[in-house]
Amino acid sequence: MVAQEIRSAFLAMRRSPRDRFVIDLRRKHAAEIRRLFREEGFGDVATFNREVWRVASRVLVRGEDRTKQIFDLEMDDGVANDRLAALEAGELEFHGNAVWGSATRVFGTRHADDEARLESIREAVRIVNAREATAREVYDGLMGVTGFGRNIASGLTMLFFPKEFPLYNSRMVSALGKLGYAPPRSIDDAVERMIELRDELDAVDFIELDWFLYLVDMGVVSIAGDHNGEGSLFPQSPPAAVRDDLNVILYGPPGTGKTYETTRRAVEIIDGAAPDDREELVERYRELRDQKRLAFVTFHQAFSYEEFVEGLRPRLLDEAEEEPDGQLRYECRDGVFKTICRRAVERPRRVTRETDAVSFEGVNIWKMSLGDARTEGDVYEECIREGFVALGWGGRVNYEGADTLDAVQAREADAYEP
Repeated sequence: MVAQEIRSAFLAMRRSPRDRFVIDLRRKHAAEIRRLFREEGFGDVATFNREVWRVASRVLVRGEDRTKQIFDLEMDDGVANDRLAALEAGELEFHGNAVWGSATRVFGTRHADDEARLESIREAVRIVNAREATAREVYDGLMGVTGFGRNIASGLTMLFFPKEFPLYNSRMVSALGKLGYAPPRSIDDAVERMIELRDELDAVDFIELDWFLYLVDMGVVSIAGDHNGEGSLFPQSPPAAVRDDLNVILYGPPGTGKTYETTRRAVEIIDGAAPDDREELVERYRELRDQKRLAFVTFHQAFSYEEFVEGLRPRLLDEAEEEPDGQLRYECRDGVFKTICRRAVERPRRVTRETDAVSFEGVNIWKMSLGDARTEGDVYEECIREGFVALGWGGRVNYEGADTLDAVQAREADAYEP
């Protein structure tokens, strides 16, 4: 039996205006995508990108662009009810699949040209329109289409068989883990487990259940308590990568897959399971790398303790530091291992429940823009890359060296003196 906390959270989601709106929107646009496929309505690649490949390419609510706000997890009940009314009245125009995201903004980045991309799209159309094809046959067929991976193959299959086949991606695996369930190890395992969960929660379809799992993975839905063992639908067992010794040596000649296997095991250790699809695996690896949750190190003869843990590192001084140019100074710097350990310690705990709410009483919060997003994107990129902030106000005044209020005022008086 599924834990009572999970059932209660699922029923609470059904009562939420925001979640009712999103689920209705998903179902409505799933019907539109089915119509496009059955009428072979993809005359060009741009239409496929707009209507299927992207999660939300353009959204208009009563003529106003709401693309970026349509899946806002902080949407209040008033806004949600208004959008639900717009959806029912035909005043909401939606373009996108409304369910899954893609690693690229356009389909077929590995295809030679648009004609090759269109041929893959036509092949997908033939597969989903095949008479008497089962959900699994459609999924297997889509997995064979050039440019399709597990994400879009399972997503499209779910839109055509919403009561029979789930979306199978890293978010679903992660959400199951957060509910205390052992991660599926294959597509068959995923379908079996999701069908059991659907029946236990009495979900109408996988479109609804997938949204619930998305909320769980994003931390919007928090399930209190320990769901391992009794009361859990899927008793938790450590994932294979964790059951094995984490200190593993992979050996073999060049080209035998050591780097790929390292990538897969890194994702598996963090998420509990790794995607089967290579592109999806690499995408998830890059996400974790960008989140600074893992680091890739190549050990060789010149790689030292100082670089891995910590040690003195040389740095040349420049003229701005008021010392002769070219002077050498030694600084103690953290290595890769110590840096990632520090990040793990300092990693903020996600606030997921009202009882965990952080008090901001007596706290001043200041907002600072890093350049103008429309014209100064290079400012933002440099600040993020180098780890500093740049206050873009000051006009023609150079405040360098002005360390006191009097000095700042004197600079301004000089600069703007009539």
